[in-house]
Amino acid sequence: MSDWTAPAFIDALEALLIVRPTLVAMVPKVTVFTYDPNPDDSITDQLVIGYRVTDEKEPAAVGQGRYDETVTVSCEILIIRVGAGGAVAAAARDRAADVYGEIDNELRTDPLPVVGDQTIHAQIRRDEMMQFPSTYGVAGVAVRVCVIRFDVEYTARTSPAS
Repeated sequence: MSDWTAPAFIDALEALLIVRPTLVAMVPKVTVFTYDPNPDDSITDQLVIGYRVTDEKEPAAVGQGRYDETVTVSCEILIIRVGAGGAVAAAARDRAADVYGEIDNELRTDPLPVVGDQTIHAQIRRDEMMQFPSTYGVAGVAVRVCVIRFDVEYTARTSPAS
């Protein structure tokens, strides 16, 4: 069995995104997590990479011990805006879409995170958006929430385990 590439891919994608100029310039700051955030972490403008990861391995060539590993990295964008009504909901939704667009553009336009022997492809798959009202804090402040959940799917060629 080959070495598993998912942890290295998550770390490499995070490294690319935290220096992406358009993402860095967003105000308020988008916090990128490679773990499920704690309540003590920032509650809004979050990007969580890899809260769940699954994969499939197929032999790349008979007798070579190499595999093509297709990995699904589940991600989530969480945007919360204080207030109520259509304008606040649209602000949360537009911000979530902007963050989503930056991730999509990173995977489409820049060199992919290299894991294993070679990263063959990476793309966003299976996305969904949810919008809803909520309250925040002890005072129960009204907020609008937009969540986009999506999968980054990549295929990496790997050599036999070391």
